[in-house]
Amino acid sequence: MTATPAMQIQSLTMKVRPGNAGLVRINTFDTSGNPLDVHTGFTLAAFKCLSASNANPLTAAVDISGDFTAAFDTTGVTLSYTAAQATTIAGALLGLNNNCSVELSEDGGTTKFDVAVGTIGVDNISGLRNS
Repeated sequence: MTATPAMQIQSLTMKVRPGNAGLVRINTFDTSGNPLDVHTGFTLAAFKCLSASNANPLTAAVDISGDFTAAFDTTGVTLSYTAAQATTIAGALLGLNNNCSVELSEDGGTTKFDVAVGTIGVDNISGLRNS
């Protein structure tokens, strides 16, 4: 079993606009501040979101990781999404500013560890309706 790497948790603040593709970059560092190579063996385990009314994104019920494509390299991971995925993400978040956490895994999702925590919000949600 692979040991969970010791890494710094990065701060993440992002906005998604329905109908617009985008990406977010998360650089990875060990606890000494040196770049941490994540280009082989790592997967995006979860991108959890929770209403800002709850301060703990680690227990979030909404996992939107399936709406992102993860590209790993020697200094971090880039999460990208298509225009259609942006609309799906925005619908899942219902226009709220949400606490979020991004988790990676080295063992196919059995062991997950946080790489970034912060907020994700939605821009220009006039076309979305809460039914």
